[in-house]
Amino acid sequence: MLPFSNRLTPLFLLLVLFLTEYPLDAQTKKKGISEDNNRRKEEGNKFAFVIGINNYNDPNIGNLDKAENDAAGVAKVLLKYGNFKQIQTIGQSPQSQSKYEIEAEFDRMLDEMESGDSLVFYFSGHGMTDYDEKNYLLTSDSSLKSIIGTSISVDDLLARTRAKGLKKVLFILDACRNPDKTTQLIGPKFLSNVSFSDVDQVAVFYSTKLGYFSYEDDKSAYGVFTKYLIYGMEGRADSNFNAEITFTELSDYVTNALKDWSSENKKNQKPYVKYFGEKSDDQIITHASNPEFSIADLKINDPYSSRYLLQSLAFPGWGQYSRGETTKGKYMMWGSGFLYGLMTYSYFHLQETKREYLETPGLPPSSQLLETYLINETLIARPREEYQSAIKQMETVGNLFLIYQVYNIIDFYFLKRDPTERMIGATFSRERILSSSANLIEDKTYVFFQTSF
Repeated sequence: MLPFSNRLTPLFLLLVLFLTEYPLDAQTKKKGISEDNNRRKEEGNKFAFVIGINNYNDPNIGNLDKAENDAAGVAKVLLKYGNFKQIQTIGQSPQSQSKYEIEAEFDRMLDEMESGDSLVFYFSGHGMTDYDEKNYLLTSDSSLKSIIGTSISVDDLLARTRAKGLKKVLFILDACRNPDKTTQLIGPKFLSNVSFSDVDQVAVFYSTKLGYFSYEDDKSAYGVFTKYLIYGMEGRADSNFNAEITFTELSDYVTNALKDWSSENKKNQKPYVKYFGEKSDDQIITHASNPEFSIADLKINDPYSSRYLLQSLAFPGWGQYSRGETTKGKYMMWGSGFLYGLMTYSYFHLQETKREYLETPGLPPSSQLLETYLINETLIARPREEYQSAIKQMETVGNLFLIYQVYNIIDFYFLKRDPTERMIGATFSRERILSSSANLIEDKTYVFFQTSF
């Protein structure tokens, strides 16, 4: 038998080994957490800048139907699935969609970003390319006579992101980019002296190649490119099933989907990607969820539907309010309420004066015909005057309501919406959803409100 001291030796060694390994293990775990936090810090926050422009002041630039819908849908998907810190949208008034306002809002967002943050820039609307292959986004105040001076240069925006030091920048441009021969010899080359050699990923995703069209989809409220972009960001582009939609996966999915769509519809839309610098890292755009119902397939409210029309006819302003024109609709409903109240009062006043007039007693006929007539005239003169006055009042109020109803119908169908009641640029965050009007998408999970007609 071993001595007692010898039997303690193995126990002592085990104890020492346990005490030494436990701190090492704890240190390893602590180090792992620290490294993970550092990695997340290096990734930075995600920002998005989303624009959609339907209407253009220049009569030579055709208006669009679904560009603002595109922007609303993209912003909604990024908000819902993208874990973005901020999503900046541009409203629908001509003032907020001007070159100056858009560039000012873009610079304000850049001021809030750090060099380690990432940016997704989305634009839906008209675009043009000069013969130096410089791309320009047309704003509401752009003029075909001076494209360079009145539109936004894509290269200029990219140069601003580079000056900020952003290393992950993605531009998604859903625009029909047609060559403009009047600009072939003018315009600064913003990127000619800008280096992107040390970036992780800077790319521009065009909805179609130069010389081809970017089509709107007859089966949805979006352009074809943006519809598949939404599908992809919602999860259909997740080719490796890791619940993360990277830009490479998204661009591959949209490109293949549009190839199939072009074949089926006998059209030719060819999206492509232009990279700047080295493609050293892939940007995660959204986290896949594959919802049962896609945002791109949700029912779109028709602002001229029979439901809104019947509401507006029954109570002027109600239809406008329901379809999204909240400020104007509210004022019109106040006017309708006043007129309805006045009509109700006038009607009951008319009935009361009529009853009083008919029930006023008079003297029966007598031999003193003239005297009897004069007495009866004196007795019924006041009730008769009040009755006649009530009739005129009822006619006046009825005519006023008829005029108001005619104005209501003209406003419902023909008058342009008041820009002051539209969203003049709103910032969306995961903590707050701002809204301006409920006429685009109905969704029980989130509702993204934006005027687009």
